[in-house]
Amino acid sequence: MKNLKRDRMKRYKALKSIDPRAVLRKTTSFLLIAVFCLTFVFIILIGPRPYEGGLREGDIATKTIKAPSDFYVPAGINQKMTRQKKEDAAAGVRDVYEIDNEEVRQVLSEVSIYFDEISLLKKDDKLNEKRKASSLKTKTSISLKSSYISYLMALAEKELSSIERVTEGLLREIMAKPIVVPEKKKELDRRDKKITIIDRSANVEVIAGVDEVITEAEALEVAQGLINDRLDSRDARSASLEIISRVLSANLVFNEELTGKRKQEARDKALPVYRQNLIKKNSIIVAKSQLVTGQHTLYLQKAQEIQNKESNKTSKIYYYYSISTFVIMFFLLFLLYLKLYEPAVFLNTRYLVLIGLLSFLIILSAKIISLSILSVYLIPLASISILIAILLNGRLAIVMTLFLSIFVGIITGEQLSTFIYSLSGGFIGIYLVQNVRRRAQVLKAGFFVGLMSCLTIINIDFMHGLNGKAVLYESFWGLINGLVCAFIVMGILPVLEYLFKITTNISLLELSDLNHPLLKEMVIKAPGTYHHSLIVGNLAEGAADSIGANSLLARVGAYYHDIGKLSKPEYFSENQMGFDDKHAELAPKMSSLIITSHIKEGVELARKYKLSDTILDFIRQHHGTSLTFYFYQRALEREKKDGEVKEEDFRYNAPLPQTKEVALVLLADSVEAATRAIASPTHKKIKKTVQKIINNKFIDGQLDECDLTLKDLHKISASFSRLLAGIYHSRVEYPDPDNEAE
Repeated sequence: MKNLKRDRMKRYKALKSIDPRAVLRKTTSFLLIAVFCLTFVFIILIGPRPYEGGLREGDIATKTIKAPSDFYVPAGINQKMTRQKKEDAAAGVRDVYEIDNEEVRQVLSEVSIYFDEISLLKKDDKLNEKRKASSLKTKTSISLKSSYISYLMALAEKELSSIERVTEGLLREIMAKPIVVPEKKKELDRRDKKITIIDRSANVEVIAGVDEVITEAEALEVAQGLINDRLDSRDARSASLEIISRVLSANLVFNEELTGKRKQEARDKALPVYRQNLIKKNSIIVAKSQLVTGQHTLYLQKAQEIQNKESNKTSKIYYYYSISTFVIMFFLLFLLYLKLYEPAVFLNTRYLVLIGLLSFLIILSAKIISLSILSVYLIPLASISILIAILLNGRLAIVMTLFLSIFVGIITGEQLSTFIYSLSGGFIGIYLVQNVRRRAQVLKAGFFVGLMSCLTIINIDFMHGLNGKAVLYESFWGLINGLVCAFIVMGILPVLEYLFKITTNISLLELSDLNHPLLKEMVIKAPGTYHHSLIVGNLAEGAADSIGANSLLARVGAYYHDIGKLSKPEYFSENQMGFDDKHAELAPKMSSLIITSHIKEGVELARKYKLSDTILDFIRQHHGTSLTFYFYQRALEREKKDGEVKEEDFRYNAPLPQTKEVALVLLADSVEAATRAIASPTHKKIKKTVQKIINNKFIDGQLDECDLTLKDLHKISASFSRLLAGIYHSRVEYPDPDNEAE
C-alpha cells in the first residue's frame, strides 16, 4: 500500500510539473491557427467585393436594383474596329532585315583571289606587263585601270600582302554595317523610323534607326576616312580604295517571312473591341423576383465597381475591418472549442495542419467559384465535413461545418441562403458516415447530401418566389454537388490517411484481415498468443459496443497488442504447451524484464511493418504501469536470500491507456488470462474473477487517464462475464465406451 501511494504521488507531481514539450506543442498550435486565420482573411478580402446581396447567375432578385449612375457595359464584339485594331497592331511591327553574310564572304573571296593572281603573275617572266594585265582581267572579276595594275605588279611581296590585309580588314569592318542601294535608302527614309536587323553570324538582333543604314557611296566614304591611318603610301591608299569600290555591294536583305510572322502574332495578340451600351442612371438593372442571368451579373458587377469608386476610403476601411474582425472572432471561438473539448486535436500538430489544409482548400474553392460564372451551389463544403468526420470525429466535423459555412456565406456576398445550404449538406454528410466501414457508404452519403441539397435549394427558391423551371435548374446543381463531394472524399481520403498517419475504420478493416503477415507469423511462432489475441479482440469488441466506444478499433488493436511476444514466444505461458517452464531457472527480476520487454519489441516490429500510430498506442499502453504480480510474489518469497525487493522493478514502464478502446484491451487482456487459470469455471467464478481484475486495475490507477466511468466499468464487467461464460462453460462428461462395456 505504501508503494502504491508513493507511485500515485510521483504521478501527481509529474502532472503538476511544467513539461517543455507541452509548452512547445501549445505554442506551435497557436502559431498554426494564427497563420491559417491570416490566410483566411487574405483569401476572403482579395478580389472584387461581391455585389450587395450577393446576387449570382441563377438567383432570384429579392428587390429591384437600379443603376447608380450612367455607365457603359460591353455588348458584343465590334468587328470593324477589331479588324482595324489588329491591322494597327501589325503596322506597328518593325520590318525585319538580315545582313547577307554570304555576300560578305563572296566579296572577301574575290579580293583574296585577285591578290593571289597578282602574286602568281609577278613570278611569270614569260609574259610582258600588257599580257599580265590582260590575263588578270580574264581570271578575276575585279577590273582595275592599267595604272593600278602596274603599280601592284611592281610592289614587293611584303608590301602587296600589307595592301591585301588592309583592304580585307576594311571590307569586313564596312560590310558589318547595313548597306543598301540608294533607291532602298530613299524608301526606308520615307516609310520607317526604325527597323530590326539580324546578324546571324554574330547571333545578334538589334533595333536600328534608318539613319544607321548607309548606301554603297556612303560606305566608300567611310572606307576612305579609315584608310589614311592604315596605309602610308598615297598610291597604296588609292589602289586599295579602287579595289573596295569595285567589290563593295549592298548586304541588307528584307526578311519577308519573319516580318509576316511577327505581324500575324501582333494581330493575334490584339484584344477584341467591344461595343459599349449606355446604361442610364436609375434604369432598372434587375427587377424584383426576376431570374438573374449572366448579363445581369455583368451589369451588377459594373454598378458595384462604380459604387466602390464613389465611396470614400473610410467606407472601405470599415468593410475590411469588419470582415477581418469576423474571421478573427470565429477563429478565437474555434480555438476555445479545441482547448475545451478537443485537447488531443489542439496539441497535435498533424491534426491542426490537416484541419487547416482542408479549410484552406474549401475557402479557396469558394472564392474561385464565387468570382466565376459557376453556381455557388457547387461549393463542395460537405466533402470537408465528411473527411473530418471520418479522419477525426463527428463532433469536430459539426463545429467545423458551422464555421466554414459562415465563411462561405461571407465570401459569396453575405448570403444567408448559401450558409443554410452549406450547413444542411454538411450535417447530413456527417450523420451518414458515422462508423463508416466501406467506401460504398461514402458514395451513399454523397447521394443523400445531393438530395438534401436539392431539397434545401427548392425551399430557398420557393421562399424567393422562383418559378418551377428555375427551381429545377437550381436543384440540379445541388444533386451534382453531392456526387462531386462523394468522389472528392473517395479520391482524397487514402492520400490523407497516408500523409497524416490517421487510421480510419476503412483502413482498420484492412488490418483486421487475419491473413496479415504479422498475424500469419503469430499462428506459426506463437499459436497460444494468437488464440489469446482473438479472444481479447472479441471481449474488447463486445465491451466497446456496450459502452458506445469504437468496437472495430478495439478488436483490431487487440489483434496486434501482443505482437512483441513473437521475439521470445516460449517465455510466455500460453505458448509453452506443457513443456518446461523457461522461467524456472531465471531470477524473478530477469523473468519480469523478459516479460515486460515485449512492449518495446512489439513497437519495433509494428514500425517495421508500418502499422499506424493508433495501433502502436495499443502495443505501448495495453499494460500501462501494471505489476508483473507472479514474478513479484516469487521475488518476495526470496526476499530473505536476495535482499530488498522494489516494486517498481516489476512494473511495466509504459504510458497509461489514453483512450477507452486501449483501456478495454488492457482489461480484456488481464481478464482473459485470469479466467483461463480458473479450475472448473462456472459463471459465478468467472463473474467474481472479472470484477476482481477490473477493481484491481482501477485501484492501481491504470484507468486514470482514459474516459471510462464507473457506469462504463459496470457494463464492461457484465459484457466480459457473459462472453467468457460462453467461452469457458463447463461441459457434461461423456461416458467412456470401454468402461461401460466392463
